[in-house]
Amino acid sequence: MRTDTRLECPVCSGEFRISPDEVRCGKCGRRWPVDDEIVVLSGAQRYWGEVSEADALQFLRDAEAHGWEQAARSRFADEPDMLAYLLDWQRASWVSMLALPPGFSALDVGAGYGAITHALARVAGEVCCVEAVPARIQFIRTRLRQSNIANVQLIQGSALSMPFKEESFDLIVVNGVLEWIGEWSTTRNPRAAQVSFLSVLRRSLKRDGVLLVGIENRFGYDEIRGAVDHSGVAYTSLMPRRVASWYLRLRRRSQYRTATSPDAGYRTYTYSLRGYNRLLRDSGLRLAEAYWAEPGYNQPYNLTPIDRRMVREKFLSRRSEPSQAPRRRGGLLKRLAAASGALGFVAPEFVLVAGRENAAPRDPSRHFVNVVRAACPEVPDVLRPAMTLSTYAWAAKSVVTVLDRQTARPAWVVKTSNGGQALSEQVCREFEALQRVNRAVKAVPDAPLTVPIPMGRLTLNGRVCSVEQAIPGMSAARLVFRSARRQWTPTLERHLPTYVRCADAVSRILLKTDGPRTSADLLPRISRVGAEGPEMSALLAAAMSSQTISEGRGCVQHGDFTLENLVHTGGSFDTPVAVIDWEHCACGFPPLYDVFSLLVSALPAHPEFDGQSEVGWVEAFDDAFFGHSAWTALFSNCLASALTLASVRREDLWALFSAFLLARYDHFRHKRMSAVHGEFIRRAAASEASFLDAH
Repeated sequence: MRTDTRLECPVCSGEFRISPDEVRCGKCGRRWPVDDEIVVLSGAQRYWGEVSEADALQFLRDAEAHGWEQAARSRFADEPDMLAYLLDWQRASWVSMLALPPGFSALDVGAGYGAITHALARVAGEVCCVEAVPARIQFIRTRLRQSNIANVQLIQGSALSMPFKEESFDLIVVNGVLEWIGEWSTTRNPRAAQVSFLSVLRRSLKRDGVLLVGIENRFGYDEIRGAVDHSGVAYTSLMPRRVASWYLRLRRRSQYRTATSPDAGYRTYTYSLRGYNRLLRDSGLRLAEAYWAEPGYNQPYNLTPIDRRMVREKFLSRRSEPSQAPRRRGGLLKRLAAASGALGFVAPEFVLVAGRENAAPRDPSRHFVNVVRAACPEVPDVLRPAMTLSTYAWAAKSVVTVLDRQTARPAWVVKTSNGGQALSEQVCREFEALQRVNRAVKAVPDAPLTVPIPMGRLTLNGRVCSVEQAIPGMSAARLVFRSARRQWTPTLERHLPTYVRCADAVSRILLKTDGPRTSADLLPRISRVGAEGPEMSALLAAAMSSQTISEGRGCVQHGDFTLENLVHTGGSFDTPVAVIDWEHCACGFPPLYDVFSLLVSALPAHPEFDGQSEVGWVEAFDDAFFGHSAWTALFSNCLASALTLASVRREDLWALFSAFLLARYDHFRHKRMSAVHGEFIRRAAASEASFLDAH
């Protein structure tokens, strides 16, 4: 019988002793069963979950029979949010910002189907996972076993009765749980139940540990616009609590995730940011930082401190992204809130970082800066630091930007791999490419572009990280899309030719780097795609008509030369350009790949682009490359200039474009936009005769 040093009896606080079949308290003698490595302290009083109980049990059987990931992809093929909830390791993106000690211990309370537990287990020393619903904790056991993960202690038990010793964890995660405590503890006021719950967690948190809470804003703009509250009814979070209880009894509507009776009244309490601050303080905890989580705390792909200047900057930056820009006519409430500086206070969802109130105060941003600078002394200090995080679903890396809190000016960037040897190597390759390019740019007198300065590498939270200079300024995409829509096309007509020349300069500089300049990888890549269907085969045949392509002589390119990755360092079009994000810089690209990538990145400015579906991308692509409009003329002129600069024959243009489409589809095969690039190929194969007005 072994002793688990973190567990104790939830009744008398005696030491737990665990055998393969049971857990016994060495002090009071109480016993609990162990069901195939799950310590069963209690069962759910009622089923609780995103799907029905019958569906949850069938899902578990499918996971055991066919593999947990395959079961998830089959069961939720048409529900992308649920797939991300189950599969995406970026649900724990915030771990990149916490700078936890090596081999840290973590507790995931109310783990659901285990995505956060799974992500933490990849980088933590030990993880404890608490989940009350039997079907869900059994699913977690299945996914961890099938993934060969053995550093997780599984506990089936209530969040209201924690069996952990004092100061056991470096990190405690309460994601989408705190708001439900009042539903689970029905004998007292919901806020009192939440204070009691948080106080128990505080006891289990180490003195310098981190409590991370993902939760909604009571007064978020989604709630103001009528989003369904946890009660199952809109607007109840905005009402006084007693009014909300009366309203629920009047409506007689059960909560949508369980069979709770509306007679219990309103018990799913959320708060404003000020309210969370008071709640934590009453629980013996201290709020260290609050982040606006976008799209939400279950998909925390963008985290921005609740600071007037930084939230406004983030909103304006996101609003000018190509995929968002065509939809800017909506969101009046957001725009007014941003203009008044109140946007952070009506952000729909928060990620809150807290610590023990009686411990020495630890600013997470200051701690992060200190840890990075201890490993990389050449990284400059930031006196009043703040952090933002940016990533996307299933991304190989996360990007943490360290800013000056007073000016919101970025100082440097940390790019963190998201676990695994392959992803770590990818971050290392990007850093090494940036080092080579940086040396090459310095060797070119009066170079027409700059690149970030690489600063160092380190291991953080078990992940390989690189540090580079942050480029202040404004991206070309933002400069284009911040203007009125009628100005987008004229703006691009003025500035796209400049960016084409910049792409040619990048290509020439890359020829001067000390890395490989050509690769034989091109032909296998496009041949692999060419075998997937008649349209792909047709484009492969066209690509092979070029001697460069048929001989497989791929060249080195930036690989993601887009408007988003071109930064005007002075924040206006007449200031120098810096090229950022060298993650995809490699050999094996067809000539002019970067120029074609640039033109495709400009498509959201096309009048046909609606920003809401792949249809907008495809219609804009069809007109710009195969139509008879001003956009066709613009792209034709840009490519004519690129051909001249690169000394490429115009007769090879269709072959190079075909190779570009095949290579880009191969690159995006398992990523966002894969369906769009597949449709690009189908449109191109059917429209060769009208390509750029027949060249």
